Amino acid sequence: MHNNFIDEKCPVCGETFAPDSDIVVCPECGAPHHRECFHTAGHCAYEQQHAEGFEWKGEKQKMQEHFLNMEEQRIQNEQNAAAEGNAPNTDEEYDDDTELMEAATLEEFKEAMERRITRQIRDFKTDEGVTGEEMIQYVGKNVPYYIPVFTDMLKNKKVMRLNCAAFFFSPFHCFYRRMNLFGTIITLLMTLIFELRSMLTTVLFGSAQMTAEQANIIVMASGIVFCAVLFFVLLFFNYFYLRTAIKRIKQIKAECPSSREELMFRLHVEGRPSLFNAVVYPMCIFFIVSIAFRMLNIWMGL
Repeated sequence: MHNNFIDEKCPVCGETFAPDSDIVVCPECGAPHHRECFHTAGHCAYEQQHAEGFEWKGEKQKMQEHFLNMEEQRIQNEQNAAAEGNAPNTDEEYDDDTELMEAATLEEFKEAMERRITRQIRDFKTDEGVTGEEMIQYVGKNVPYYIPVFTDMLKNKKVMRLNCAAFFFSPFHCFYRRMNLFGTIITLLMTLIFELRSMLTTVLFGSAQMTAEQANIIVMASGIVFCAVLFFVLLFFNYFYLRTAIKRIKQIKAECPSSREELMFRLHVEGRPSLFNAVVYPMCIFFIVSIAFRMLNIWMGL
């Protein structure tokens, strides 16, 4: 049951619950607390509202209920329009840009963004049995960017869409998005380019078999190849991320055939971006490849 509270906030300290958090639940309203926080306060943080019949709801539950309400409202509007013989004007109902421009408060902005996400869930369609709600759970952060991009790529069969974050922060961004295979390949390519350049210039230039001008040509050529790898990531990162997400979602669905709640939880946990992966994985690959080339240099007597 405590899995349902991950990423929710303790009402006492305001810290987000982690998978290993020691959580206790108020028997009156169901609000989760850190055990230590509950004992320190001596009572539920919402104790004064218990008399009013208060029932705690997490942000995830509130979001899901909001999505359902908006979808029910949309269906009702379409039914009313059909009964009157009019076609529903969906563009007007979901004109998110207008709503965002007119948002005067944070709550209005949140409502406009939630409306956009609801529309994205409805519009997202694949031929592989992955729904928009599942993809949103898996993607986690930056959903407003990725879901429209994925929808456009699937609808128009595109494979190229620019991703500047992947370009500027590659290969770290690949691992951040849990694209471990793609990230490993890109990291190996980048590392090999520099190591081969270093080895060639050391062997040939150091043994007087290469002039300074030729060494500069090798440096420039390696730089061009390195930039080509970066531009490949810039153009095709979104496509490989989409394919990776669909494949992983299908695997998780096969492992959770009957429990929708467990499925949503696993998608959220296994798909959310990982700063740990972004730092540790590429550094390990850099280190291993560098050690391998150092040993090769020693073996060759360089």
